[in-house]
Amino acid sequence: AARGYCKHLGWTLPTEQQWEVAARGTSGSDFPWGDEPPTCELGVFADSAGPACGSGAPLPVESHPRDRSWIGVRDMGGSVREWTESDYVPYPGGAVEHGATGKVNRGGSWIMKGSDANTSHTRVVDAATETRPDLGFRCAMEMAK
Repeated sequence: AARGYCKHLGWTLPTEQQWEVAARGTSGSDFPWGDEPPTCELGVFADSAGPACGSGAPLPVESHPRDRSWIGVRDMGGSVREWTESDYVPYPGGAVEHGATGKVNRGGSWIMKGSDANTSHTRVVDAATETRPDLGFRCAMEMAK
């Protein structure tokens, strides 16, 4: 569904690599905002008060101005995890999830504890048909060739 929606707009669902570059750039920062560990000051996560920084429901887009990547893309660290076009394959230098199949989604979410979102490059693999209230997507512009 996400791929079809993006295609309808004339855009694409980003690959895992495109998503990571948009979130982290080339500086090697752990998160879109830098290297500070995730907190409710920086993004929309669960904390001791509960999901979404105690609100119990997703917060409005751009509600945390520091959750902004090096190119100005908002809400990549927290809020909702995001689908990528990429099928799961072992990531260079990453942990291998034996037997995992499906599509990769990235980022933190409003029901994920900040301490569990150890980096914006944390990967989750789900069946392409998976639906959850903390799983969304964003479309990417296709670059001219």
